Amino acid sequence: MSGARNGFGGLIQRGPMAVDVIGSHYTTVFNQAVRDRRLSRRARGLLVELLSHRDGYGVSFGMLLKAGPEGKDAVTVALRELERHGYLHRERERDARGRLGEARYY
Repeated sequence: MSGARNGFGGLIQRGPMAVDVIGSHYTTVFNQAVRDRRLSRRARGLLVELLSHRDGYGVSFGMLLKAGPEGKDAVTVALRELERHGYLHRERERDARGRLGEARYY
């Protein structure tokens, strides 16, 4: 291949991008949210992940832990950041005995 130096060379071959698959498999996100400097990059990434699911999709804390390398504390901090800055609203359910149950996020 001409122009190859030190074993590197060739052409870039990309996979499909959003513009190629309009209408499926991409997420549109409000720029102000992903540029909000009050949020850590981890919280912004989690927000985009959450927004990538369809309306009504059930996401649990356990699922979020399994979906990435961050541990329990990191995911908790990111969720609290999103909640503190108004990107997420949490409601806790109570069982018949008044004990806190699952959290629902909106």
